[in-house]
Amino acid sequence: MEIKFAKATTNGNDFVIIEKAFFKQHKDCLTKIANRRFGIGCDQVIIVHKFSENEYEIEFYNQDGSHAAMCGNGTCAALKYLHERTIIKDQVNFLICGTKYKGKISDDYVSAEFPLPKRMLNFIDTGNKHKIFNMQDIKNIEELSKEHYEYNLHFIEYVNQRTIRMKTYERGVGWTLACGSGAVAVAFNEGILGDIYIIHDGGNSTVNISENSAILKTDPKIIFDGIYYVE
Repeated sequence: MEIKFAKATTNGNDFVIIEKAFFKQHKDCLTKIANRRFGIGCDQVIIVHKFSENEYEIEFYNQDGSHAAMCGNGTCAALKYLHERTIIKDQVNFLICGTKYKGKISDDYVSAEFPLPKRMLNFIDTGNKHKIFNMQDIKNIEELSKEHYEYNLHFIEYVNQRTIRMKTYERGVGWTLACGSGAVAVAFNEGILGDIYIIHDGGNSTVNISENSAILKTDPKIIFDGIYYVE
């Protein structure tokens, strides 16, 4: 069987995007597709599906095959893919895990609007669970990743009040060059309104925090199309 796909990247966070019509029931292929030596290679596999006339559903799967409830950079990459295929116009409603969101797409950027994260007892919840550490805590990554295996771990340092440099160790993936939902969590954690600029290892993004929502703005790229052959 042949599976048509597109390879995309958002600040070095890379994805394989597949329309559900081409994917069908071959979820057992997820880890093979994501494998960087024996498959296509990616941080996450994204499945897009037309939910209704003007809405699309987006699903995310990690390298290890586990389902991810949210991925900010993956969302932006999926919206860019749908826009370039002229499937959607400049604005779109989309669903993730049954929840409706809004997105905007232009030639220069993509933005996705999410509800404000929830501040839990010891983590930030954006749909994914995030824990935030100081950059110097990276030296303890082996211990931290075992202790907090259910969470995405973010290590930050401040450039100024509204600019933050971050590194991400993602659940089910490991070190990644960027994390969109993590950027939202880090920006929200600052407790101030307006734009927060996030510097990832793979690029930059902006998160606008308002009283009612968090808007992630970034610049995903569709790199190439291909066919994956299922054995």
